[in-house]
Amino acid sequence: MLFIITLAEVHNLTIHEFHNLTEPTFIKLYAPWGGHCKHLAPKFEELSTVTNVKVAQVDCTDESVNHTCSELNVRGYPTLKLFFNNQFIDYEGDREVGAMKLWVETTIFPLMQHASISDLKQLAASCNTSTFFFASTSHPEQFENILSEFKGKIVIGYEDSITERFVAVRESVEITFTGSLNTFELKKFVQIHSNPIFITFKTPSFWKYTIAEVPVIILFGKENQVQPELQKLQEMAKTFKYQAQLGFLPSNSDTKWFITNQLIKDTEKNAIFVIKKEKIVHRYLDKDSFEDLVDFIYQESERK
Repeated sequence: MLFIITLAEVHNLTIHEFHNLTEPTFIKLYAPWGGHCKHLAPKFEELSTVTNVKVAQVDCTDESVNHTCSELNVRGYPTLKLFFNNQFIDYEGDREVGAMKLWVETTIFPLMQHASISDLKQLAASCNTSTFFFASTSHPEQFENILSEFKGKIVIGYEDSITERFVAVRESVEITFTGSLNTFELKKFVQIHSNPIFITFKTPSFWKYTIAEVPVIILFGKENQVQPELQKLQEMAKTFKYQAQLGFLPSNSDTKWFITNQLIKDTEKNAIFVIKKEKIVHRYLDKDSFEDLVDFIYQESERK
C-alpha cells in the first residue's frame, strides 16, 4: 500500500500533547528567533501538505517546555525528531522537503512495499528522488533484512513472483542486478545506483556520495565561468553512469573553506578532480582539453 497524500498543517504541540503522543509524528524543536529555524519554516509547512504523517513543532523558548527540550538532548535549533514506536528518532538528513518526506515515510512503513513500478515511480517523484528499486520475489523479507540500513534513504518495492529479479530504475533507465543475491553485492548495487546520475553537490552532504565503490568525478568552479564544461560533464554522466559518479561543486564562500587542503590547493582556479576511496587526483582547467582532463583523472583513479 502506498501513501495517501492529504492536506495538513504544522501543529503546535502543547506540553500535554507532547507527553501523550501515540501516533507517528515528525517534530521540529525550534527557537522562533533562529535564522536556520526561519529558513526551515516554509519547507516544514510544505512538508505538512505532502505527507499524511503528522507534522508538528515545539517552541523550545516556551518556559513550559524548556525542561522537555533539555531531556530530548536538544543542543541546537532546529532539531528534528520522529516519534515512532514510543521513541524519538533523530533526523540528520538534508533539510529539503523531498528528503524529509522520504525519510519519514520509509522509516514508518516497511522498507519493502508491495507496489507496481508505476506506483513506485510516483512515490519517488513525490520525494524528489529520481531513483527507486524494484524486486520480483517470493521472499521480500530477504531483501528487507539485507537492505535494512537503507531504510529512510531509498524507495523500494516488490511484486510477488517465483522468478527472482532486482532492478534499479535510475532516471527512467532500468538497470538489472546481475550478481548473486548476497549481502555484499546487493548493498554495493544499491549504494552505486541510489544517487542521481549527475549531482550538484552541497557541502554538508558531500562525503556521503564518495563512499561507493566507483570513482566520483567532480567539476569545481564558478558557475558563470564553467558552463561549457558543466554541460559536457552532464552529457558524459550518461556514459559514465555505471562506472563513475559525476557532479558539480560550485565555488563559493561556503565551499572554498571546505575543500582547501582537502581536495585541491588553489580554490581560486576552476578544476576537475576525482575521489576514489582515500585517493584524490585533480587537474586545473587551464591544462589540456576538458575531455582529456576527465579521461586522465578517471584513468588515474583506476590505478592501484
